Amino acid sequence: MLKNPITLNDAFAMLDRIGTNGDATERYLSTICLDILRETRKEQKFYDGLVKVYDTVIKQPEQIPGLEVRKVSACAMKKVFSEVSYVIEGWENLPKTGGHIFIYNHLKNHPYNTLPNQFQITLDSHFISSMVLFEQYGDPGTRIVRVGRTSEYGHQNYYDRLSHINVYTPESELAADKAYLKEQAKREFFHKATEELASGRNLMISPEGTSLLTEESPGPFRPGAFKLALELENEPLIVPVAVANFDKRLRYNTLKCKIYPPFKMSDKVESKCDKEGMRAFLTNYQQEFTQKVREAAALEVDSRRAMAVSA
Repeated sequence: MLKNPITLNDAFAMLDRIGTNGDATERYLSTICLDILRETRKEQKFYDGLVKVYDTVIKQPEQIPGLEVRKVSACAMKKVFSEVSYVIEGWENLPKTGGHIFIYNHLKNHPYNTLPNQFQITLDSHFISSMVLFEQYGDPGTRIVRVGRTSEYGHQNYYDRLSHINVYTPESELAADKAYLKEQAKREFFHKATEELASGRNLMISPEGTSLLTEESPGPFRPGAFKLALELENEPLIVPVAVANFDKRLRYNTLKCKIYPPFKMSDKVESKCDKEGMRAFLTNYQQEFTQKVREAAALEVDSRRAMAVSA
């Protein structure tokens, strides 16, 4: 039972029961086991929280708009993340108001956090949404998410209910005879993204279009987020956020996030028509962002907070 997160609660219930109703030897052994499994139990509370977040989102009544569902999700995720050790630096770099593009390096999820329906709630993006954007602006922002494969019903049900903006990536399943859907999604992306930014809501985009391990991150950057910023009349800021360790088991681990000073794309590339300038920028900025990820991974943990979380 201890090998699988789905049966861990039964294992702990059994140990708790033995600790109360067993004989002297059984109670003693139960105490030792529970002490050894303290970090595992904390991790299990986190996993249970993810399951509850998923159920909360997909069970929201249809008449509740996606924006409100995103806020419900952010509140629930804040409670989940409060159970684990994390560190955030760079609050002073956040713009005072919303309406900007937040870019981040997208990390894989550890298989342990896979829900019973085989869906994985992406931890890094939810962390930024709930612990940074929602905390600062009272709004978790709008994410750009990939269209799920046919078999990923859990993925699509969840993100459709949150009313995020869908795009096709290499990880999406798209038949050759439906390639027109990709172009249609691109047009819808620009239209919806423009509306969100104009309304003062932030966009969250991973320029990589895929997820990697912390040690490999970031991958090659795609131009979409940066071209969008150049195409808008009221140019938004690009706010870089580097994350680390979201791909690892949460036992004995600290989630790390560092917010960097924002910039305008027009200061980096003259115009959206400057293809050579954009290519050079993407190559150079990926290398620069690699250093940002290393800096995030090296963030010092506040020992007082770590002790409080463990307690």
